[in-house]
Amino acid sequence: MFQKTSIVLWKKMSEFDRDGSFFHWACGIAFNEVRNFLTVQRRSRLQFDLELVELLAQEAAEEESLSESRLEALRRCLSQLSKRQQAILQQCYSGTESITAVAKQLGRERTALYKQLARLREKLLACIQLRLAQEGTS
Repeated sequence: MFQKTSIVLWKKMSEFDRDGSFFHWACGIAFNEVRNFLTVQRRSRLQFDLELVELLAQEAAEEESLSESRLEALRRCLSQLSKRQQAILQQCYSGTESITAVAKQLGRERTALYKQLARLREKLLACIQLRLAQEGTS
C-alpha cells in the first residue's frame, strides 16, 4: 500500500500546489488510496473500518500541526544560539562531512565535539519544550 501510494504521489507531483502544505496534499492522496483499497478488499477476512481510517487521517493532521509547532520552536531556539554554535551544528548535520572531518577542521578531538553536540541538543530540546509549553502545544 505504501509503495502504491508513493507511486501515485510521484505521478501526481505536477498537480501539487507549492504554496500549499505537502503533508496535507500527500495525506489526502494516501487517504483516497486507502479508501480505494478498502473498497476492493471488502471480501478479505481482515477489514479496516472506514471510521478507523478517517480517525487515523485526523490524527495525522493533528500531528502535522504539532510538527509545525515543533519546527517553528526549533528555528527560534536555533536563532538564540551563538553564530559559532549554529555553524558547528550546520557543519555536523548538513550531511556533507563526517564528525571526524569537522573535528579536524575545528582543531578539536572527535569526542569533545560529540560532547558539545550532545550539550547543544539538550539545550535545544529544553528550549523547544519550554516554547511549546508556553504556547500550550506540547
